[in-house]
Amino acid sequence: MNGACKRCGECCRRSSPTLHLEDRALVLRGVIPFRYLYTLRKGEKAFDNLNQTLVNLQEELIKVKEKGDTRECIFFDPLSSSCTIYEHRPLQCRVFLCSRPEHSKALSKRKKLQRTDLVSNPEILTIIDAHNQRVDMAYFIETLESLSNSDRIRDETVELILYDLHFREFIKEKLPLNPDEIQFYLGRSLYEILKDFGIELDITPL
Repeated sequence: MNGACKRCGECCRRSSPTLHLEDRALVLRGVIPFRYLYTLRKGEKAFDNLNQTLVNLQEELIKVKEKGDTRECIFFDPLSSSCTIYEHRPLQCRVFLCSRPEHSKALSKRKKLQRTDLVSNPEILTIIDAHNQRVDMAYFIETLESLSNSDRIRDETVELILYDLHFREFIKEKLPLNPDEIQFYLGRSLYEILKDFGIELDITPL
C-alpha cells in the first residue's frame, strides 16, 4: 500500500506543482493552459519543500496556480477530493507519495520548465527579456530584505514597482494576450510580492 497514491488530496491542498521539462507537452497540448500557470522569477523568494525553508531562487520556476489566497492547487476538486487532470498530472504529482516523500528528492536535479521552453513568439520573448532586465527581481528582493521595521521604502524602489505595473498594463493593451496569462509571461507583480514581506504601500494597482 505504501507504494501507491491513495488519492487523498492532501498534497494538492498543501501546494501546487512546479513544472519540469517532461511537462512541456501538457502545456503545449492545452491540458495545462498558460492562464493556469505563473512564473517565480530568478531571485524571488520561494519555499523549498525538500529542505523546508525559504530560499532565493537560482533559476526561474513555473508553477500551477493556487486558488485565491490558499495553497490549494487550482486543479483540485475539494468535493470529490481529487485532481481534475489526474490522468495527465505533472511529473511532480506522479512522483510524489505522502508515504514516501524521499521520492521527491530525485526531482531536485531534474530540469525545470522555463518560459523559453514554451514561448516561441519572438516578440513576446523580447518583452520577457526586457522585463527581466528592467525589473530586476534579485535587486528588488535584496532591497526589501535590507529594510528594518522603521525603514521607509526608497523612492527608486517605489518607482520600480510603478514601472512594473505600467509595463503590465501596456502589454495587455498592445498584445492579444489573455490577462490571466500575464503572471505566466511576466511573473507576479512587485506589488503582490510586497505582501509576502508584510509591507503596505499606498499604491492603487492599475
